[in-house]
Amino acid sequence: RTNFAIHESLLIIFGISQVTVALRDAGLETSNLILGIDFTKSNEWTGKHSFTGRNLHAIGTRPNPYQQAISIIGRTLAAFDEDNLIPCFGFGDVSTHDDSVFSFLPNQRYCNGFEEVLERYREIVPNLKLAGPTSFAPIIDASVDIVERSNWQYHVLVIIADGQVTRSSDIPAGRLSRQEQATVNSIVAASRFPLSIILIGVGDGPWDTMQHFDDNIPDRAFDNFQFVNFTKIMSENNNVGKKEAAFALSALMEIPLQYKFTKNISTVEKKEEHLSMGNTESMDDMDDRPCDVNTHQQPSFQAQSSMDTHHRHDPRPSDMDPRNRNKHQQQRIDDNYSSLDQVISALRDAGLESSNLILGIDFTKSNEWTGKYSFNRRSLHAIGSTPNPYEQAISIIGRTLSPFDEDNLIPCFGFGDASTHDKFVFRFFAENRYCHGFEEVLFRYREIVPHLKLSGPTSFAPVIDAAIDIVEKSSGQYHVLVIIADGQVTRNPDTPPGRVSHQEQATINSIVAASHYPLSIILVGVGDGPWDAMHQFDDNIPYRAFDNFQVCPICLTNPKDMAFGCGHLTCKECSITVSTCPICREPITTRLRLYS
Repeated sequence: RTNFAIHESLLIIFGISQVTVALRDAGLETSNLILGIDFTKSNEWTGKHSFTGRNLHAIGTRPNPYQQAISIIGRTLAAFDEDNLIPCFGFGDVSTHDDSVFSFLPNQRYCNGFEEVLERYREIVPNLKLAGPTSFAPIIDASVDIVERSNWQYHVLVIIADGQVTRSSDIPAGRLSRQEQATVNSIVAASRFPLSIILIGVGDGPWDTMQHFDDNIPDRAFDNFQFVNFTKIMSENNNVGKKEAAFALSALMEIPLQYKFTKNISTVEKKEEHLSMGNTESMDDMDDRPCDVNTHQQPSFQAQSSMDTHHRHDPRPSDMDPRNRNKHQQQRIDDNYSSLDQVISALRDAGLESSNLILGIDFTKSNEWTGKYSFNRRSLHAIGSTPNPYEQAISIIGRTLSPFDEDNLIPCFGFGDASTHDKFVFRFFAENRYCHGFEEVLFRYREIVPHLKLSGPTSFAPVIDAAIDIVEKSSGQYHVLVIIADGQVTRNPDTPPGRVSHQEQATINSIVAASHYPLSIILVGVGDGPWDAMHQFDDNIPYRAFDNFQVCPICLTNPKDMAFGCGHLTCKECSITVSTCPICREPITTRLRLYS
């Protein structure tokens, strides 16, 4: 994997101090170091070639590889650690094996600076009995616990180890050992936290598996794990200062972008916890206007409150839990088709087996004028001899997805009219009946439109929450929610820059919550727009279990799995074709591969 997190011009460095400056210039503001040291028995022989046949933990007149790595990383990151307290753990000795860790100091006390880390390391090594097997899960889990207890401050876990995760020779190809699976699970779980993980390999190796280990870990919020071969870098023919700087840069060059990416994780998790506890008041950084949940219902339609389903709890269907999901290959769908039949075949060839459609239709008042240019100045909901934009979109989506819907029953909701505003949805049929096929959707749409009073404001939260409720009741079947709307989420002119409106925050919360379910969300924009905010809306939504709202803004087919330094995203394939961000036009100097 190529590292792009620090601009290529910074690769010409001569000392650790310059690496520290480069990290700061690249955006790293603060970082708390956690150290994990491998005390498995293989350390006794994996220094055969790289450490003159000695135990890699041998204490002598010159630093061993562990001491060298601790010193270099410590000196580089010390400038970013405000309290300079370093939690240090050992694993793999006879007291911990692959099940737990031990703290370098009694009572879980942290070391004061890397100098005390080195001092304590020298004290404990002679008293340890090396054992095994090797698993990184216990040290990662311990680090996650530290992050949680630190009020979600950003941390960097540096694991220094002499070997790969244990894998017995009798394990079939394509299967993981118990230790490998535990490590993968812990890395995936850690990606929900502001925590970067760096594995530093010391000794002779082999490291062939670890070189590709990161790329084969599925379902992460971001690429939070990387491997660095300490022995290879330090064996090159350079002076000591250059060696140390090259190692520090290789180990830490992705940290600034990962730091930026994780800055919002803390806020989002606290908001979700705040809401899951039944508290509906806004948090400090949310819009502080009261959310007036009314109970008005239109007599002929059934209204449903978004508060009934929104953030009451956070159940994950077992097949959506990152610990239980298999990695799915993302297959590109071309865009050169001339008929719906070809699109249907392409979807099937790309792996779509089953899908249940949910429809949400926007009935806000702006539909009366946003057809000025695109619909001959008529209301976008005007019923006439030719289909209006909503009817066209319903028909095309319905015909495309109907072959994948076994029962062909479509839940249909309206929102934004005078009975629902931005708080509720109404069902196309009373008594929770679903439409039978897209033909009945169109028939019922034409029936109800003349009786509706368009209103507003616009929020997609109620229809997303209603869709989550359907997914839960379906035992976790995969659904696609298609929202057809004429406008962006409401944002008042007096909302300060950098803040979100009440409707924007509610929509973001709902999209984040929906990412824990087998539910994809597609927003179909009809009318004149403008749509400038919606093009960037998805990229500004913080942590989600997967990108459930949109795809790459360039090809409009592939999932977004490459982040730029400006914070916007495209797919990996499109990212290599552009030199400026397609959203904000900033020059691209940094790239980070994402997994979701």
